[in-house]
Amino acid sequence: MYLDMADALITDVHETLGRHRHGAHSRLGRASDDSPLLGGLRIGKEAEEDEEDGDGQYFHYLTKWMFGNAFYTYHFLLYVVLSYHYFLLFRHTL
Repeated sequence: MYLDMADALITDVHETLGRHRHGAHSRLGRASDDSPLLGGLRIGKEAEEDEEDGDGQYFHYLTKWMFGNAFYTYHFLLYVVLSYHYFLLFRHTL
């Protein structure tokens, strides 16, 4: 249940922050609907790069997002491995 909710949150974040701020239909960089992660995420300030304090990435948000994704991946893989071992242990009773 929690993995499903985390997966839905990750999808929502990439659908929202993986698109241009103005013109939500176009994805960032080389991203496509099939590969939404290729363009990165729009986490930062609205100011243009050449303006003072422009394009400042909020590194604490980026690191928290990376930590959250790593945490989700670890627990998802743990769930898959444990499910497989459970299947192997109890397949004769099915």
